[in-house]
Amino acid sequence: MKERRHTDRGHRDLSGGHGTRAAGGAGSGGTTRERGWLAGAIAMSAPGPPLSYAEFDRVDIRVGRIVDVQDFPEARKPAYKLMIDFGPDIGIKTSSAQATALYSKEQLRERLVMAVVNFPPKQIGPYRSEVLTLGVPDGQGGVVLLMPERDVPIGGRMF
Repeated sequence: MKERRHTDRGHRDLSGGHGTRAAGGAGSGGTTRERGWLAGAIAMSAPGPPLSYAEFDRVDIRVGRIVDVQDFPEARKPAYKLMIDFGPDIGIKTSSAQATALYSKEQLRERLVMAVVNFPPKQIGPYRSEVLTLGVPDGQGGVVLLMPERDVPIGGRMF
């Protein structure tokens, strides 16, 4: 079975670095292109080989609330630095998101988002991203963040 690598491009295209559509840049973990697996090309391509439920279950996707949003001027592409609260068990984690085309900082504050919380941290230029905020391409180069349609408790695990 061919393995899909988690490249930096994947982070960049979907939200930001190890966040979503990650900001590019070299860091201790290599470039985003070397690290990401959710690249726009992959997101828009045919499905990969089937996963077992056990493999999928290893990916810990949780709901968190964005508590702070800052500009990320060092990013190669426009991006935000995010602080996301996942509740008392996980805490507040950092992420980056190349979601500037569709969201203002004010629109993101207090929003619920979905993120992978069990990837190792990634260095996105000068910023350390601890979670991968999930998003999908809108077909025009923007990133639509994955968000619950209703208010749900933070820290809840997707199943």
